[in-house]
Amino acid sequence: KQNTHMENTQITINQNYFQPIAEKFTKASGLKREDFEKEVSFALQLINNNKRLAECDQTSFLKAIMNIANIGLTLNPVSKYAYLVPRYNSSKRINEACLEPSYIGLVKLLTDSGSVKSITSTLVREGDEFSVVMGLNPDIIHKPKFGNNAEIIAVYAVATLNDNSKQFEVMTAQEVHDIRSRSESWKAFEAKKIPSCVWSTDEGEMFRKTVIKRIYKYLPKSGNLAKLENAIQIDNSDFMADEWFIIQLGEMLHNSTLSHEEKQLIEIELTPNLTYIRAKQIFDRLKTSQLLLPKEELKEIQSKK
Repeated sequence: KQNTHMENTQITINQNYFQPIAEKFTKASGLKREDFEKEVSFALQLINNNKRLAECDQTSFLKAIMNIANIGLTLNPVSKYAYLVPRYNSSKRINEACLEPSYIGLVKLLTDSGSVKSITSTLVREGDEFSVVMGLNPDIIHKPKFGNNAEIIAVYAVATLNDNSKQFEVMTAQEVHDIRSRSESWKAFEAKKIPSCVWSTDEGEMFRKTVIKRIYKYLPKSGNLAKLENAIQIDNSDFMADEWFIIQLGEMLHNSTLSHEEKQLIEIELTPNLTYIRAKQIFDRLKTSQLLLPKEELKEIQSKK
């Protein structure tokens, strides 16, 4: 049965399958029709070379291609800006093909926005000389051990701002693992529902991407950040909402002017199983119906979620 399904998928998912979204793609991205055809070709190469991708829910391929238009990256394997990856959807109990921006892609979007001049992320491994200096003159001292492939113990990002000042963010391995534990793909991998996930096959890449997403919260919000924010939201679709965010949603719900019935429905959802995407939808619904919450506090919640 698996082989038959694989053959049917390969026959169905071809260049023609994506044509209904061609016009929508070009309008959303501002790209030409030939650019759309190239992205479809890149996607087909990935799908036909990866059995797990080929067996994903077919409608998810269309959404993944449209997300390319929404974030302005490419599936071109030479660029390494984004990938198609199979993700386990626990609510539907199916695998879906998802567009996943790489840390290189996030760096490109961040620098293209004009918010920073440059940004890098670096892994710290056991055996490296590494220390962080805080206070009036914060600094990072890192002397990697040559050829060191030991366990990752930390990761950090350094951004050069437009005034040439530096800003950095450091995360321990435990902090990254805490975020990883909210990933649906990682949970499915641990439960042996799927044979692998990006956290198991590309650990270093995920560490780098996680710290890039963290430092972004504290960088100056200048330039056009719409595509970067879209990319981060797409990437976060694999995660459950963290406990802090759920608590804040509860406080906002208590302070909301929504009807009693709608409040009850939302309150039922505020559990550890709440996905990031759904939490973001609830946040957007609640922020327009606040009685007492100051605008400054809303901004703080928005920056930390």
